[in-house]
Amino acid sequence: MTIVIISALADYHAAAVRWALETVGFVVNQWEGLGYEGQRQASVEFAPNLRVCLQGRIVEPGDIVWYRRPRSFSFHPLMAECDRRFVRAEARRFSDCLDLGIEASGCRCINPPSAASAINRKAAQILVARRAGLLVPATMMGNEPQQVVARLSERGTRLVYKGFLPHVWENSRTGLKAFTVTSEMTFPADGTDDLLTYAPGIYQQLIAKHHDARVMVLGELVRAFLVRSDSLDWRLEAVLGRAHVEEVPVPEAVLLGLREFMVNSGIVFGCFDFAVDEHGCWWFLEVNEAGQFLWIDQMLPEARIFEDFLVFLTGTEKKPFPPLGDFTFDPTAFPSLPEEEVPFTTTET
Repeated sequence: MTIVIISALADYHAAAVRWALETVGFVVNQWEGLGYEGQRQASVEFAPNLRVCLQGRIVEPGDIVWYRRPRSFSFHPLMAECDRRFVRAEARRFSDCLDLGIEASGCRCINPPSAASAINRKAAQILVARRAGLLVPATMMGNEPQQVVARLSERGTRLVYKGFLPHVWENSRTGLKAFTVTSEMTFPADGTDDLLTYAPGIYQQLIAKHHDARVMVLGELVRAFLVRSDSLDWRLEAVLGRAHVEEVPVPEAVLLGLREFMVNSGIVFGCFDFAVDEHGCWWFLEVNEAGQFLWIDQMLPEARIFEDFLVFLTGTEKKPFPPLGDFTFDPTAFPSLPEEEVPFTTTET
């Protein structure tokens, strides 16, 4: 059995997991995703046989493939600029076929790419959560502010804005960065605001929360962690070490809803975010099927979620996996990503 990690070499989560697996004797192949370089090439034979090859290595039915965060497609340096649009579209279509081949090969995928692609759509998350019986805040999406006001604000609902994807704006001269974060919104009474027509967004009922909850679902294992911070969006606070984390039991109704969510979505791993209000009600906000989780152990070392993930990934009994605290990450040991490959970043000069 080989464990295949599809991720950039410089990804912290991938590097830590690979280190731990190799420490206890697992065979690990890491593939960064499709590109022109030899180590990033791939091929699939669909007929008369199914055969998937990544970087010259065959994906076998007994292998485990973890889709972490692949790099963007890389263009050959001699390629004419006018050809890039065609090649980018071809690479995207082939990547879909490659994922289908991997999923059909009989290997264990975390997560199955067809399920991951479907549930990564924010609307799908909300629809699946509602059908699973989870509480979901009133939600609208689009770039029609008049309708948002008419449908949500007229009931006196306080609203927040969310982007569909994370994004960072960075000024190359000053080094200052701006991040997309969940923010409370105010609208003119008539709903006219041209800025909101520039790009579609997610508009959602603001939950008067006492705290946030991050729930990790790893197959049958479900663990929940309260996150206490003074910010509406706790994620940046956690990165800056200004949030407090503690483990708590998952309410039975939420647990049942999560199990149904996993069955209906087809994913086997997910990082769920909830807002917990003053009445103790847990409101579903979103799920990241390839989310980050090592920050939990960094803030709460006794949680040892890192080791739980390794057990889940390998499908084995708990081995003497090394703790995350023993891992040393040196980003300078890996080639840095070209500026145009850094995801969700705009650099201003």
